[in-house]
Amino acid sequence: MHLAAVLKARSRACAGLYLAITRRCPLSCAHCCSDSSMQSEEHSEEMFSRFVSTMSCDNRPDYFLITGGEPMLRPELVESLANLVHQFGANVVVGTGAFFATSTRIPMRILRALKKADHITISVDAFHEKEVPRDRVFATARKLLDLGKDISFQIVGLNSTDPYLRQITEAIDSTFGQAVPAYIGIIGPKGRAKDLLGFSEDLRENEGGCLGAAWPVVAYDGTIVACCNQDVVNGLRAPHLILGNAESDSWQQVRRRATESPVLRSIRTFGPIRVAEEHSGSRCAGYCATCSRLSQNHELHSTAELLLSRPEAALIERMSEGAELDANGINISGYEDWSLRGLSGSKTEWSST
Repeated sequence: MHLAAVLKARSRACAGLYLAITRRCPLSCAHCCSDSSMQSEEHSEEMFSRFVSTMSCDNRPDYFLITGGEPMLRPELVESLANLVHQFGANVVVGTGAFFATSTRIPMRILRALKKADHITISVDAFHEKEVPRDRVFATARKLLDLGKDISFQIVGLNSTDPYLRQITEAIDSTFGQAVPAYIGIIGPKGRAKDLLGFSEDLRENEGGCLGAAWPVVAYDGTIVACCNQDVVNGLRAPHLILGNAESDSWQQVRRRATESPVLRSIRTFGPIRVAEEHSGSRCAGYCATCSRLSQNHELHSTAELLLSRPEAALIERMSEGAELDANGINISGYEDWSLRGLSGSKTEWSST
């Protein structure tokens, strides 16, 4: 399964689900958005398995993104979740920082879990390279390709002109040619990156509808939230963004709340700034800060309903949630084509030299 398939479905409400199965990570990257360490929280495996088991072939997301922290610290859980997901005919994406790449061989427990994934995305950037050398990450990527796995790299820089982005993409080109796609973005002020960047609110975001509210996230403690903003996943949760809990709710309940809530529909369609302006004519300093404070509006539900009742709203909502995204439009300027690399020969074109 190619990276582009996941990116194209990103705007469809509940087409995907994030499972943040642990906040722990053995790496100490300075830009870590989840502020992870080996002392971070980690909760019961059973609640993740229980929630996924409430799904069926007819009612489930198309894509399950297993994340952390570092999800490969729990390889048996990754493997068992993948087995469940595949019973429903859905796809599994595993994101990893490849801490295990420092070994000359992928540990058997981790390899067995990775083999269950339909796609593996490996983080590589200037900060990861201080923890896991680039040549070891590339060697691990080559092993996975040799096993017939679809992989991609997740790369972030300080900005679109960061020299590192040119260096790493040239290195990927010389090592893998056109075989491996990548998501290439910019570091946001989340987790430890707030100290690294020196600010806490991201003012670079667009003012339109919010993609971040399209796919629910099962957070580390089992709380299910409607937003993939890392601050929300880490625990700063406004009431209107909480969909339920993996220990007690079913996917059917969560999906219904996510897709039927006027507040979430209006955020996905118009964005939190438009919702705030509809009520009071004002906004907070930033996009996400505005969203986090929407619950302070006691008339939020009726405000959202009024916004959705406008003649143009139904068309805009259908356009924002029904159409596939242009995968090229996800990456930052200058690297748009990287999301489609290797698409024509997913799994089959790669051969090691």
